[in-house]
Amino acid sequence: MPMDTNIIPSTGRSPAAMAYHIDLWKRSEDIWRVYNPTEQDYVIHFDRMRSNQRWVVPNKNKDIGHGKGIQEVPQYAMVLYREAMGTAIILEKSKKLWDKDKGNYRIEDRSKMEENSALRSNNPQEWDEIIPILIKGIVKRFGVDEFPEDEPLESPQTGSMSMGEAAMARLKMTDMDAGLHNDEEKKIFIESIT
Repeated sequence: MPMDTNIIPSTGRSPAAMAYHIDLWKRSEDIWRVYNPTEQDYVIHFDRMRSNQRWVVPNKNKDIGHGKGIQEVPQYAMVLYREAMGTAIILEKSKKLWDKDKGNYRIEDRSKMEENSALRSNNPQEWDEIIPILIKGIVKRFGVDEFPEDEPLESPQTGSMSMGEAAMARLKMTDMDAGLHNDEEKKIFIESIT
């Protein structure tokens, strides 16, 4: 259901709070380009109870109109994808490292050593490597035809950020245009996780 910004309840809100609320809603409708570096299609589900919106991010070998492995989704779907795929990639990378390394330990010590050597899904360095691959940038801002050339990047809000959101803030990718990352970076990353 589309939101009518003229019907936002104003009870107890200042005009500045109303403007901030409208701006947040508009930003949630920005279109972002995301990339899937895996061999399987990924389905982003949003609001399964009411509308069951979903987007398919094709695998790295499939093109559905935006390029191989690329899909364009609203910001709220990008956030879901960023967190789920980022965590899955870190855990898969950790599993591959452990499978390669577990032969060095006795069977009795393996469970303890696996836990000690596992990559954590809240590791900032891992997220800093993954985010530029998964998130390519904003394709279109809601209600704006072109990006102003001299528009400064907005500093992200501090507080309780997810690991993916914090990595995007550290890498200054919060309002990045799509296409700033080249294929060489993508190739290096894909080789590192396979």
